[in-house]
Amino acid sequence: MALIVSVNEAAKIFGYQSKTLRKLIQSEGAPIVSRGTQGKATFVDTVALSHWLMDRASGSTPMEKARLGKIREEITQLQLDRADRQAQLCHVADVKELYSETLRILKEGLRALPERLSQGDSALCARWEHEINTAIKSATKGLIIEDE
Repeated sequence: MALIVSVNEAAKIFGYQSKTLRKLIQSEGAPIVSRGTQGKATFVDTVALSHWLMDRASGSTPMEKARLGKIREEITQLQLDRADRQAQLCHVADVKELYSETLRILKEGLRALPERLSQGDSALCARWEHEINTAIKSATKGLIIEDE
């Protein structure tokens, strides 16, 4: 059963200071039955207020959800800033460039092998070239930097 009381009475019931409860009403949207004007009291429904206070404590009021979402965003940004300062993050373009150069050097070295290993046998050299090129294409298929 709902009990309609003034903010001062509700503050006593719920163990808050009247000033704190007024702040929750004004800035966080705690429910009221009627807003007092010109010296008249603001009234609250104790059942609705108790539900709202429980939701607030569990973080499920719209204001609390928004506040917690903002805090999560700030924490994420702080973590990213910290990781960036600790050089744990890098730009994708830098990784692509390094990867591309490493892959180029590796392919160049592999493609030089057939001539060195075939000892003048052109058929053997061609077979080695084919096998190495097939292996390179297979290994680089679907990667960020495709085989040229």
